[in-house]
Amino acid sequence: MDNRIARRLMHFSLAAFLLTTFVAKASAQFSPTPFIAGVTVNYTTNTLTITGSTYCTFAAPAVTLDGVKLTVKSFNKTTIVAQLAAIPAPGTYLLLVIDRLFVGDFDLTVGATGPQGPIGLTGPTGPKGATGATGPTGPDGPAGPAGPSGFGLVYSAAILNSGALTPFFFPPNASGDPTVGGNWILYSQALIPVPVACTFDSLYVNASAVPYGMGGGGTPITITLWVNNVATALTVSVDNTLGAAAGNMTGASVAVNSGDTISLQASGAGLGTGAEIISTSLHCK
Repeated sequence: MDNRIARRLMHFSLAAFLLTTFVAKASAQFSPTPFIAGVTVNYTTNTLTITGSTYCTFAAPAVTLDGVKLTVKSFNKTTIVAQLAAIPAPGTYLLLVIDRLFVGDFDLTVGATGPQGPIGLTGPTGPKGATGATGPTGPDGPAGPAGPSGFGLVYSAAILNSGALTPFFFPPNASGDPTVGGNWILYSQALIPVPVACTFDSLYVNASAVPYGMGGGGTPITITLWVNNVATALTVSVDNTLGAAAGNMTGASVAVNSGDTISLQASGAGLGTGAEIISTSLHCK
């Protein structure tokens, strides 16, 4: 007979003997055979920690290792701690847990760990987990580079010089004769509102030649931007004495807000010649 089988029979015989002293203490309520899931050896404290299930909680179980009864230090439904007199030599030993009328067995290996076994098969992919909560909003990113400057607003006018020496106003987008019905000598008669805030930076003025027989030019004509009934520094003078003349002013800086009013004023002795066309272009960026 195999020595290992003989040892098991001897151990079970010992277990039967121990049971004869244990039955008197057993409760009328019985549980299934104690299940041993694993055993941990503490080589420092010389203890065995036996984990499993269906262990008795009202009476201490009996624990043997290779036929030697061990002292049970603590126990509950899932854990038993037993004291070894000494750590046995490396090898495999039969561990028995005798719990009331039932016996659980376990082959306990003591000593060096054996070689690592082969890698097991990859398990199936688990089910998809629930979507997590939305995370907090991240911080604002850095400001992007400034975009190119827009074209801005352009006001263009082309008016007839009526020949009156009195300075008069005309809207920056006027056309034709701005003095029909009389000279507009007041700012309030020829203003327009600005739709957005911007900065006027340039004014271009052109005065055509006075037709032959109308007296010819003589002195400059001056065009000035007015804002909210106040003259600004954006002003251009042209002299068409010897024919058509043009002038401009750029690089100015006249800031306006949305809703401000603007108008252009024509002045200068050149207004007295009459008959020429005065053209203007006004830019606000």
